[in-house]
Order: sequence, then structure tokens, then C-alpha cells
Amino acid sequence: MRKLFFLFIALTLGIGAWATEVGDQFEDATSRLKFEVTSLDPKTVKVIANDYEGHSFTIPATVSYLEDDYAVTAIGENAFDGVGSQSNPADLLLPVDWEGSKPAASATLWYGGYFVDYRATAIAAVKAASDEAKNLINEAATGFVGIEDVKQAKANAASALANAQATADNTINAAANMIAVATAKDDAISAIRMATYEALVAIEAAIASLKGDAIAEIELAIVGVTDEDILAIAIKAIEDINDATTAQEIDAVKTLALAKINALVLIQVARQGIQNTEINAMIDDAVTAISSATNTEQIEKNLFDAITVIGLFQSGKEEGKAEALGEMGEPCEDCPSVEVTGQNDNMIKLYNPKNVTFKKE
Repeated sequence: MRKLFFLFIALTLGIGAWATEVGDQFEDATSRLKFEVTSLDPKTVKVIANDYEGHSFTIPATVSYLEDDYAVTAIGENAFDGVGSQSNPADLLLPVDWEGSKPAASATLWYGGYFVDYRATAIAAVKAASDEAKNLINEAATGFVGIEDVKQAKANAASALANAQATADNTINAAANMIAVATAKDDAISAIRMATYEALVAIEAAIASLKGDAIAEIELAIVGVTDEDILAIAIKAIEDINDATTAQEIDAVKTLALAKINALVLIQVARQGIQNTEINAMIDDAVTAISSATNTEQIEKNLFDAITVIGLFQSGKEEGKAEALGEMGEPCEDCPSVEVTGQNDNMIKLYNPKNVTFKKE
């Protein structure tokens, strides 16, 4: 019993190993062609490249693989590399229900190989056969003009030929139209693909140029800068520019980063020499807000607050005011009357209650 169990497991694993998957490739002994599975539902395959030898190939409508039938729906790109030549083209017969290839001449390069335009050949054969039949009937009738039965037979044959000729002409015209439409469609698709490719190349080149210019501007803005916060903003901006996919994204990242860098550099220069702990804390608040700002308006408002704090502090020192317009939070009788507009709540702490009218935007 135990042996039977392990045999069952082995057989199960063996069956699973032979399950067909998309991408499986196999050779068909009948057509001598190689195929690749393109879909399992519905079951379809396409012809792919192989070391093909010979001068005549027929694409079957279906092929069998691992006991399943697959519809042949396509010929892979360059599947017939090296088959035939322009001076000695090979034969390639497609399934009847295919809309098929795009012959434009008697010997056309299809799928990497040169093949005879079998449609044009078939059409010419039909027309030649119909013309020959007409000539034979005319010749036969001419020799028996005196016999009424033969004359009637001639008339009947001529009528039948006319009907056959009309049908043949319609078939020929339909085939010619189909070939013309297929050729025009393929030419249009090729032109669209080429134009699209050229446009994409141009866009990629333009985007690459914009990225290079934007990164160069940011690198120029941090020349000589040693502040880690400013350098971090520049590094992050360069990463975001490299990840951007549109000109608008690149410009937005560059504009915001340059605004932050210029604001922080200006604050860094302006605050040099300030030792007051509370003043530096207020400036640091503005620096933090600028570093995390998501638009230039926020940057401008916090830059204004920081520069106002620094300016009034320096002004108070120059005029000899005690610790920049008086002690923090205490009235200052000698302080000038000032009206200040800003965004930073710390400015209220710095200038009120004092001879300062503070307007918060």
C-alpha cells in the first residue's frame, strides 16, 4: 500500500511537470516549423525563428502540442531570417482565413526572408485561365457556326463564362483591394511608430537637458555652503529632479529648492554673530519652517519673520538698547514705537508687551 502511495505521488509530480505554459516552444514535424505558445485560453501559438532549410513553407491553421490543438495566429518578427533572396524568393503559403501579409511586389521581404507574392501569382493564374477558356470557346464556336446546336452550346458556354468571368473579376478586385488596404495600413502603422519613436527620443533628450540645467543651478547655489540643512535640501532636490518625468515636475522641484537654499543662505549670513539664545531659537523655528515648506509663499513669509527678528535685534544693539529692545517680555520705555507684520508667533513673545504693535497675517 505504501509503495502504491509513493507511485501515485511520483505520477502526480510527473504530470505537473509537463503542464503547458505560455512561452513553451516546440517543433512541428508536419510543417517543419517551430512554434511558441502565446495563450492558453484560447490556445494559440506563433511561428518563431529556427534553422529553417528549404524553399517552400506552409503555415498550418492549427498544430498539436502535448495532445492539445493550438490555433496558429501569427508569425514572429524575423522568424524566417535568411530564407530566400530577392532574386530567388521562397514560397510562403498562409492559412486561408488569415488577413495575411502585405506583398507589394512579386518578391517581398516578409518576417526576415524573401518570399514570392503568392496572392499576386494566384490572381494572375485565375485571370490567365479565364482568358484561355474564353479563347477556346470562341475558337470552338467559330468552327461550327452552321450547326444550331453548337451555336446554342456556344451561347450557353459564353453566358456561363461571362458569369464566371464576373465572379473571377470580383474576386480579383476584392483580393487587390485587400492587398492595397493591408499595405496602406502597414505603411501607416510604420510611419506612426517611427514618428512616435522620434518624438519620444526628442522628449527624452529635452527632459535630460532640463534635468542637467536644473541640477547645475542647484549645484551653483550651494557653492561654498557648508550648512548641513542647506546641503540636505540640495541633495534631496537633485534626487527628485532625476526621478521627475515631466518639465513641470523638474521646474517645480528646482524652483522650490532654490527658494529654500537662497532663503536659508540669507538667514545664515544675517544671523552671524548673534549669541542671544532666545533670538537664535526664533530664527531656528523659521529655518525649520522654510526647510519643510511646500510652496514659495511659506518660504517668503518665514524668511520675512526671520529677517525682521534679526534686523530689530541688530537695530536694538546698535542703538544701545538693553538686550535688543529691552529684556524679553518686559516693557521698554526707551524702545521706539514699531509696527510689525509677520507670521511667527515667537515675534509676539519677543515684542509684546513693548512699544510694538504686532499684526499677524
